[in-house]
Amino acid sequence: KATVSVLYWWGVSGKLQRSPKMNLLDYEVTDRHLCDTISEGDTDYCVTSECTSRCTSPGIAPAKVPPLTLEAPIALQFGELVEMSVDCVGGTYWLKLGTTTVAVVKPRDMEPGMRHNNKGLTNRSTPTGKLGFTPGTGYIREILAFELDGGFAGVPETILLQLSGTELNRSNDKKVDSSAQRFVPNIGQSWDCGPVGYSCESVRRIGIQDLRMLNCDRHGGNMLVTRSENNEDNKNTLIPIDHSYCFPNSLEDLDYEWQFWSQAKTPFSKQELQYIEDIDIDKEVAICNEHGLEEEAVELFTAANICLKEGARLGMNLFEIASFFRRENVNDPSGLELLISECRTGLDTLSGGINFSLLRQLASKVMPGDWKAMLN
Repeated sequence: KATVSVLYWWGVSGKLQRSPKMNLLDYEVTDRHLCDTISEGDTDYCVTSECTSRCTSPGIAPAKVPPLTLEAPIALQFGELVEMSVDCVGGTYWLKLGTTTVAVVKPRDMEPGMRHNNKGLTNRSTPTGKLGFTPGTGYIREILAFELDGGFAGVPETILLQLSGTELNRSNDKKVDSSAQRFVPNIGQSWDCGPVGYSCESVRRIGIQDLRMLNCDRHGGNMLVTRSENNEDNKNTLIPIDHSYCFPNSLEDLDYEWQFWSQAKTPFSKQELQYIEDIDIDKEVAICNEHGLEEEAVELFTAANICLKEGARLGMNLFEIASFFRRENVNDPSGLELLISECRTGLDTLSGGINFSLLRQLASKVMPGDWKAMLN
């Protein structure tokens, strides 16, 4: 049982207020210090985003982050939702508490193709030009990406958060399911800095997750750059965000910003190879089903993980596997698409179920060689 102390300054008068909702999830309120702290045993850890790693308050140790399931509801009640001004295709908000940004929130009914989308993208067919996605399911994919990553690539904590109509400035108070992703302080986005200067490990780990989750939107704007001195080559680390276009129902539109970076052509480390080998596909499929992911998406997710495993066992690097997964030309099927069509059990090679045993067998033969000639 942890003890949380959260005290915030409100208004110019400096009046100090404390949230009555702090006794959520068996956490207790204490007024031990003006820093936001979480206490375990005899130690108080600072969790104020502005000073976590450099807190100089007496008796406070740095950096202990409480779960977002605790922080977000408090920020929602006592803070504010501020609409992001960046070029997002769906409704996206900063969840702020005072000067602290707690999370990035994306309401389900403001996603592209949904009636409350605030960017004029209300066409449910292909509202953003992205193929293979059902409007209103992006928030599920955001949460699922965090759960399946498990800290491997550093996907920030992402939870389900319900907003009221009042909080979204609407006339009714109907609850709206949303994803809330913990805000990560950063020094920019990867497309602001170019492809150099990043840890090979960081790029490979993001790439592994993008491959197995079949990311259709990994561009330079959704890899945040953070400084790190603890990785293998003392270079900056990338943090992957925005996963609403993972787990597609079709494979035409895979997108990997990192594919042609030099880091993608380095061999996997022993730890990365072990991670890939240890992926429990059946367990993860069960998690996908619990979240209500479409059957077609689950099937393709399974196929991608099988092929990732086979590619790693064959000694292929990230670039080589990505080149098999992703289309080289817009109108030409990828190796993964051709392989899957060979393994469909129905007469229709686009809709029949996949024979995963055959897929595994064929992948080990065609992936490391001239797959274009073999599959064609």
